[in-house]
Amino acid sequence: MAKLRPVFGKPEAQFPKWLPKLDGIFITHEHSDHIKSAGALNRKIRVPIYVSPFVRDKKPNIFEKCSSLHEISDTSDIVVNSMRIKPFSTKHDAIQALGFVISDKDTIFGYVTDTGSISKTMRSALQSCTSLMMECDYDEELLKEYEGYSRDLKDRIGSPFGHLSNQQALEFIKTSLDINNLKVIVIGHLSENTNTPAKLLERIKEAFPDPAHQAKFRIAPFDGEVEL
Repeated sequence: MAKLRPVFGKPEAQFPKWLPKLDGIFITHEHSDHIKSAGALNRKIRVPIYVSPFVRDKKPNIFEKCSSLHEISDTSDIVVNSMRIKPFSTKHDAIQALGFVISDKDTIFGYVTDTGSISKTMRSALQSCTSLMMECDYDEELLKEYEGYSRDLKDRIGSPFGHLSNQQALEFIKTSLDINNLKVIVIGHLSENTNTPAKLLERIKEAFPDPAHQAKFRIAPFDGEVEL
């Protein structure tokens, strides 16, 4: 587990050649932007799917024709080849939302998205990570100024069960994790309407004035690979 290759937003026809070598698909929650291609991938390349039974039963049309389904929960401990995967619950408006800590002999990789706040359980799960992928869905100022969302939608996004802002995510990294212990921090799930890579980079520089710390951040999607 040495490299991360983001393929966010690519149509199936452009999927890279290494895709059939996938060892598993782990489902975070049932919202369509996280599961809509899972069934098609399972049927196309027979990759095993690891999913909460709550999510499976919530979206039977996605999973009913899938082979090799494996149930997971926030108490699971799964081994896939050389990797150990430990799910944990996140705070999101879904029937069950999960993040993951994925480790092998060299790396402890934390994946957390979607969540509107950081619980004690999440802090504990991510404490020892040597690399991290985390959402920065929106910037608080841009969300406040954006006129394309209703008040109800803004309240949902900014709620403790919505999404993390730039400010929340960076404050968590700064105060709860040891950035000197982190090799790379990948930031993803940026809203097209209420966040931009430029605004996020501005926030990173504000929170982490040391250029050596700034260099650890990568904003997804990006081309190529990043060493974990």
